[in-house]
Amino acid sequence: MTLMRWSPLEEMNILRNQVDRIFEPTVANGNRKSLSHFFPVEVTEKQDQYMVKLMVPGINPEQIQVESTQKELVITAETQPRELDKDENVHLSEFHYGKFSRHLSFPLAIDTEKIEANYEFGILKIRVPKTEPAKRKHVEVKVKQA
Repeated sequence: MTLMRWSPLEEMNILRNQVDRIFEPTVANGNRKSLSHFFPVEVTEKQDQYMVKLMVPGINPEQIQVESTQKELVITAETQPRELDKDENVHLSEFHYGKFSRHLSFPLAIDTEKIEANYEFGILKIRVPKTEPAKRKHVEVKVKQA
């Protein structure tokens, strides 16, 4: 018997990506398409942080923006077609150009001041620390004697 682990974060992100594809049109090869599915994402979780990896090959790291709120990470970038030479014609291109964004929601608050993003070999790695959970404090009950 195989046990399947339910991941509400994964379910929320799948739904959000499906909605993004409906409401986030961009132009790619003359057709209106969302570029978000061309840049796959992987989110893993440890006790104190989330690790987000996004494949963004061929994108200049200076064109990538990462923004955050208490429970959300938004990654945007834009790809531009190169200039063709005067004597050059395109016979086939499966490259996609335009603006894309990924919105990732987290079930717990994240520490927006300590997020780190690194780009290496076409992969954007974002370390997203969780905030310290509210610590339970014991309150002593004092009893007055009459």
